[in-house]
This record gives sequence, C-alpha cells and structure tokens, in this order.
Amino acid sequence: MFDNQKNKIVYITTSATQAEKNDFSVIDANNSSSPQLLADLEVNTKDLMGLSINGNYAYTVSSDNSNEFIIIDISNSNSPQKVSTLDLSGDADAISVFYKDDFAYVGRKEDAEKEFVVINVSNPNSPYVVSELSGVGGEINSIFVSGSKAYLETKDDNMGVIIVNVANQSSPQIVGSFDVNQDIYSAYFQSEAKTAVGGETAFYMADFTSPSNVVNRGSYSVGSRVRDVALVGDYAFLGTEDPNKEFLVLNISDPTNIVLVGSFNFPQIVTGVAYENNLVYTSVRSNDLLRIITSQ
Repeated sequence: MFDNQKNKIVYITTSATQAEKNDFSVIDANNSSSPQLLADLEVNTKDLMGLSINGNYAYTVSSDNSNEFIIIDISNSNSPQKVSTLDLSGDADAISVFYKDDFAYVGRKEDAEKEFVVINVSNPNSPYVVSELSGVGGEINSIFVSGSKAYLETKDDNMGVIIVNVANQSSPQIVGSFDVNQDIYSAYFQSEAKTAVGGETAFYMADFTSPSNVVNRGSYSVGSRVRDVALVGDYAFLGTEDPNKEFLVLNISDPTNIVLVGSFNFPQIVTGVAYENNLVYTSVRSNDLLRIITSQ
C-alpha cells in the first residue's frame, strides 16, 4: 500500500507473502526515470495495510492481532526504525490510517466491535487510544481528515462515506454521510466543496459543505474499484482495478460532464496515487511496485 511521499522520497507498505519478509520500503525518486531503493524494513507483521506520513514519522496499520498500529521513524531515509506498536482491542484487522495534528485516525474491518479508533501520537514512543466509535456498518477502507471532520470511506451499505466530527477527539460523533449505493474505497478533499470519491464501479465529485446534505455534483463510470484518487486543479488521477485501465486521468472542470483524458494499462491494479511537482506516483500490486507518470 502506498499512501504518501514527500520531497521525492517515496514510502511504500506491502503485504508480504511471508511474515519474515520486508514490508516497508523507502525509495529515492529524485531521478524520476530511475528511482532507487534506499532501505527496506521488516516490521515483523505479514500485512501492512495503510500508511500516513508526517515529518519524521510514518504511521501504519496491520493485520497483526497484537500490533495493529505501528509507528516508524523515517528521519534517516537510509535506515527507518520501528519506534512503537499498539495492540488495539479485539482481533479485527486495522486497514486504514490518517495522521493529523498529533492524532492518528484508524479504520478497521467490519468484524471490529468499534471500527473507528482515535490514537494520540504526540509522543511517538508511547501512543495511546483516546476514543473508539462504533456504528459503522462495514469496514473502513480509507480515511481523510480535513478541518474538524474525518471522512470514512466504507463498505456500509446505508452510508458509504461517513462524516465524523472529531473536534473533540475524545468523543467523535457521526454527523452525516454520502450514500451512492455502492462500497466506497477512496476520497480526496481539495476542499469541502470539491471532493473526489472513488467507489466500487464509479468516480464521483461531491460537495461536502453541509454534512447533513452532501451533494453529488457528477459521476464517471469506471466499471471497477477506484482504489485511490488525487485531485490537482481540474484533473483527477485515479488508481483502479480495471485490468486494462489501471490508471486514469479525468478532466473534472465540469463535474456534470467528467471527461476521460487518458489511461495506462499496468501489469496489476494500482493501490495508491499521490502527486508532487508535475509527477504522479503510483503503487502497483506487482514486482514493479512503483510507477511514476508525468506530462509530455
């Protein structure tokens, strides 16, 4: 899973076939035509599922029943080090994470008693759970936090994107939802009024200004899961499970008439997308785990 990069240094988590294999990688992409592996780290868990980067730390989650939440020190790109782990209640896998302002927001699979977890990470050596929230009817595939709200992209058949007020991290409250009658896998908030949402078979542009009345501004049929999305100006970059168009570029200048600009056929599905300085970084579920795209 790839969720973030900074200053052309790329961080990728993987689901290793064996627990003893490396599952966290650091790649130098300063030469975008020839990225170089800087370091690998074995975190002692089989599957690292989600990733969020801030400053000198990477926050990640796993399927390990005793180490669902993990913090990695990335201050030295050549030698990342595991700093701490946290055992969350129950045995449900943790599959998504988002960092913001000394808190990590974690999403778990649907068999969790409480699917949404807020963790205080102000001291990376000693993270602790601040609160947990139930009431999500399906697993939380991804999380995006903007302002005082967390947006949970879920498999909840009745709510889809669930909006949670996290102004008080000790007492998160569900305040709205965006239901398009399909599972939701990704979202990107350029602003509340200009938000991209990736679903089971379609891509949506929505206005989340009013959590109690989210407006679907337009959609584009992809025909497969939209695993990740990034917005830049009038363009959306999509990572999908379409076997012939794993990467899409859409023009979203008119949300009521979203237009395909171009696509790429990759060896496997795209699991993550990020943008920096006219470069799009994509993680691919194959041996060629990183592909970098730019305009001509």
